[in-house]
Amino acid sequence: MQSFIDKSKPILQKAVALDRDNKKDEAVENYTEGITLLLGALSCDDTVESAREVLRERISKYLTRAEILKGQMKPEILLVQQIHIMHNDVWLNFLKCIS
Repeated sequence: MQSFIDKSKPILQKAVALDRDNKKDEAVENYTEGITLLLGALSCDDTVESAREVLRERISKYLTRAEILKGQMKPEILLVQQIHIMHNDVWLNFLKCIS
C-alpha cells in the first residue's frame, strides 16, 4: 500500500502545481495518474479501514478537482468544413429528390 502512496505523491504534487499554473490538460493527466495509484493502494489487502477512509477522501478530492478542470477545458475541434451549394447545383437537386 505504502509504495502506491509514495509513487502518487510527486505526481499529485505536480498536478497541483500545473493546476496553479493554469495548465489544465497536463494537470488532469497528472491527477488521473495519481488517482490511479491511490486506487491501487485502496485495493491492497494490507490496508486498514482507517487508512482506506483517508484514501477515499483524498481520491474524492483529487477526482472532484480533475472533473472541474475537465469541465473548464474547451472542446477540441478537429475539423470544420463548409460546403457552398449554388442555387441550381446538382447537389441541391439531389437533396430535394431524397427529402
